[in-house]
Amino acid sequence: MKTVTQITEWLKKEIQNNKGNSTTDGTDDIILGRSECAESLLRYIESSELPPGLQEKMNSIADHYLYRNYPRSMNGLFAYAKFDDIEEDVYFEDKDTDKDCYIFQICFGKEEEDYHKETHMIDIAVPIGQDFDSNKFERIEYKP
Repeated sequence: MKTVTQITEWLKKEIQNNKGNSTTDGTDDIILGRSECAESLLRYIESSELPPGLQEKMNSIADHYLYRNYPRSMNGLFAYAKFDDIEEDVYFEDKDTDKDCYIFQICFGKEEEDYHKETHMIDIAVPIGQDFDSNKFERIEYKP
């Protein structure tokens, strides 16, 4: 069983076991604090899991950046997308709106025979909840 799955199962049990626990004087106690912590961590884990197809879509975008900058016939080319974080309220200027987004780091470049690497990195913000299979895939270059 994966570690994230084990943690998720433990958090769900922790939340279930602590329902209804409170002190008679109305103050919060350690059990309520543990429950709140478990709920917060579970929300974070669930929100950081990528939807199916998103990683593949971002890798194809990395390929696009690569081939815009290097000829396909070159040796030693590489491109990949790495999920970085979830950011709230990223501003989309063309829509004049803020959106919660997945942040990816697009890395591409070339590696030469002497192990010298020329690497370019671009951060991309992708709104949460959009259709990742559509041709109108919304994204912006992100500058924190």
